[in-house]
Amino acid sequence: EKERQDTSNMCGRTACTLAPDRLQNVRASRMRHIDKYRVGYNNGPGTYNPVLFKHHGEIVLQAMKWGLVPFYSKEPTSAYKMINARSEEVHVKSSFKRLLKNKRCVIIADGFFEWLPQGKKKQPYFVRFPQKDPENFRPLLFAGLYDTWAEKPAAKDEPAEKKANSQKKKTAKKEVKTESESRVKSETEEEVGKGGKGGE
Repeated sequence: EKERQDTSNMCGRTACTLAPDRLQNVRASRMRHIDKYRVGYNNGPGTYNPVLFKHHGEIVLQAMKWGLVPFYSKEPTSAYKMINARSEEVHVKSSFKRLLKNKRCVIIADGFFEWLPQGKKKQPYFVRFPQKDPENFRPLLFAGLYDTWAEKPAAKDEPAEKKANSQKKKTAKKEVKTESESRVKSETEEEVGKGGKGGE
């Protein structure tokens, strides 16, 4: 039972040794951000990997960063937490469930690593398809989910001109109020003066 639990752990390392020029052979209508992709033998979360997905009826090949960041996140801190979506969780967790209909993709890789306990240590094993012909490479394809995240714009300071106009209005109101108070004070003094003269 313990061994079954250990071997069911999702992978945290992959490899993709396809040269960028060989990605041209992938049947995609267009390619995006492939310049971000780098050949890697031990890729972890945060690295860019070649991904296929459908967009407006077209098959797009794009380099995407490994690690899901929901579009509503304020910070991309979840990228290193949501790196795998288990089949038994995707219909339950809201972060995955909402992506099932329109945000599915296929991740291209050579294979992935699994670590099996051997005593106090763990032995890594690389899982991939047998490669009989070096010229006819057979990649391992993963089903995946993706989302689009963009940094939220910071709150902009009030424009200097608008701030100056606002300050002028406040000053004008203050001057009007002061003038009004002075007029009332003056009229009050005048009435007091009249009253005093009558008393004499």
